[in-house]
Amino acid sequence: MNIQIFQAYFQNNQVPHLDSEFLSLNNTDNPEPGKREYPIFLKAQQKAKELNLDLWGYVSWRWKDKLPGLTAKGLLDIVKNNPGHDVYIFNPYAQYAVACINVWEQGLNAHPDIMQLMHHIAPKIGIDEKYLYQLQHPDTMYFGLYCVGNSNFWNGFLQLATKYNDCLPQLPKHIQDTHEGSARYTPHPDLGYFPFIHERLLTTYINMRYNELSVYSHQHQKENFGYLYDRFYFLKTMAIKYQNQDILKEWFDLRKAVNWPINNGDYWEVKF
Repeated sequence: MNIQIFQAYFQNNQVPHLDSEFLSLNNTDNPEPGKREYPIFLKAQQKAKELNLDLWGYVSWRWKDKLPGLTAKGLLDIVKNNPGHDVYIFNPYAQYAVACINVWEQGLNAHPDIMQLMHHIAPKIGIDEKYLYQLQHPDTMYFGLYCVGNSNFWNGFLQLATKYNDCLPQLPKHIQDTHEGSARYTPHPDLGYFPFIHERLLTTYINMRYNELSVYSHQHQKENFGYLYDRFYFLKTMAIKYQNQDILKEWFDLRKAVNWPINNGDYWEVKF
């Protein structure tokens, strides 16, 4: 099987930090830096076609900061040793996957206008609004866009991402202004909403095609969360499996008790 992971770099001084196990992807000429990974994915998709890859993925030049303890070979070995899946996700924030309703709730905590924007964007790109409030399974919920997938997965997701990109000029002017305004991202306060919506669309796409895609999930714990992680995972997955409101209430109660990692979604009408 022909597998390759692309590693993007944005400045020439980043080249010495690249991993020899990965294929470097020069993004120093990125004409749309505010869109972050979207143009990189399109470039990587074209390269993957040229190389006739069965599976391909992406990491940044600083990926080890998000997935400490993994080596480049180790990441590739996870894919090679677990064949047969459409997509392999590597979530650097496992605690959010078990303790947040979904990626949009977590996003609202960091980017306060994200749901207002999605109420305008979702219908234009074919996303039923229920997926914005759906209780997402921890094994299909992740952040950071580090994943490896086949053409079936990438073609589908990038079609959705391109619909998002292309719909922006059709939005009302005040919504366009909000979209282009600050997403309140502390490291880069001038950055707009595009990369934060684009990132969450990937998890949403996986959940929209939950019954069609085979997903392998690597939930990375930077620290050992122990019993709390296991309990959150158990309650959330059982609530989803049995669509049980009592188990869901127990999960919400645990969130209130420990306030970990966030608590801002009790007012949401959760959809299974």
